[in-house]
Amino acid sequence: MDIKKIAKYSLDKLIAAGGEKVSVIASDRIKTEIQLEHGEINLYRTIPSSALTLSVLLDQRNAHFTLNDLSETEIDKAVLQVIEMAKNSTQDPAFDIAPKHEPKSYKKGELKPDTDQMYDRLAEFKKDYQENYPSILADAYVVHNYSHTYRTNSNGIAFDSEQGYYEFSTMFSAKDKASVSSMNGDGAVLKDLNSPLIECGLIKTYFDQIVGQMTTEQLEGKFQGDLVLLPQNVEFLIGTLLQSNLTVMPLMNKTSLLDGKVGEKIVSDKLTVTSTPDNDEFALGSISIHEGLSPEITTILDKGVLNTYLLGIYGANKTGYDVAKTDGSFLVVEPGNTPYDEMIKDVKEGLLLVRFSGGSPNAFGDISGVAKNSYYIKDGKIQYPVSEVMISGNILDMLNNVKHVSKETKNTGASITPWITIGDVTISGK
Repeated sequence: MDIKKIAKYSLDKLIAAGGEKVSVIASDRIKTEIQLEHGEINLYRTIPSSALTLSVLLDQRNAHFTLNDLSETEIDKAVLQVIEMAKNSTQDPAFDIAPKHEPKSYKKGELKPDTDQMYDRLAEFKKDYQENYPSILADAYVVHNYSHTYRTNSNGIAFDSEQGYYEFSTMFSAKDKASVSSMNGDGAVLKDLNSPLIECGLIKTYFDQIVGQMTTEQLEGKFQGDLVLLPQNVEFLIGTLLQSNLTVMPLMNKTSLLDGKVGEKIVSDKLTVTSTPDNDEFALGSISIHEGLSPEITTILDKGVLNTYLLGIYGANKTGYDVAKTDGSFLVVEPGNTPYDEMIKDVKEGLLLVRFSGGSPNAFGDISGVAKNSYYIKDGKIQYPVSEVMISGNILDMLNNVKHVSKETKNTGASITPWITIGDVTISGK
């Protein structure tokens, strides 16, 4: 499929139909999957898909339409439909498209799957966990994702991106004759399959943990203590802060806790967070964000100081703030100087938070949820796995009360994050 030809055909049709400012995104994707379920490799499939998104700006009125049938007949119908949608939408002078930019081409990763290696690695993973962790029950899959995306608009941008990457994910629990653990999972996106899948992410750590989680203890009472967060929880907490406060809707609706705070220290000076859209350490990358802008390496938080919001053209026009060079993806949280083991030794009383189940913070930033697969820490030692306990705090207070950031990091293939210790968190047991 020639998606460049399809995109250019669609662009010409939109302009001819009366679109004043128009943009088109055409994509072609192939997903190749091998699955391990109930201890057996029982699924192999290839799923192709295509999509075309047409966007029109007409008399300060905006409309979008996406279709999957990319024949000229269907494109012609969609062009007329999206033009009509734009005519009937609400006027807003904040709408715009990306200005002209030099054409960009981008290729990353293995564009074709090595299905033999996919099968061999999944079979190896099955053998590894069944021999070394016989009490574990695990389902898993290996996927190769190929995507070719072409983005163009009437201002002359032309971004051509072709990527291929592998994805591995597993869900598991442990079981013996008398008891069973709760579920846990892990995975990563991968440039290649040159290493055993059991070495991805923190899978070995989680396997070691879950074998001992078939028996848990009830935590009594309520106390203020330290919370040691694994990388995925750090990423969740920071990502939640950014998306719930730095994006267009909270800023436009004046619900953001960080409105007017660019240039100010908003979290601990131990936290530096950078968006890296073309990072050699990642399996994925990006050359286009927002309405068609080109992203750049951007430090969002610099030793606790907020440097930017995450606004595109529309959001900047609505709020009066600057257009961002990032959408907040591909984050790297800078590591600290404290080894993980030393972080644990420094905890007088607290919790090692392995998995968090909770909702988004409320309007004041308060957040609460259940700690799962987690451990009670006392006097610098991990004592025992606990049954579900509640944790609660304010997201800004928590990120201002960072005591340690680990030297170690976890690379998911699309983010790099350390462990952190947060002080003075409310931990509630029975």
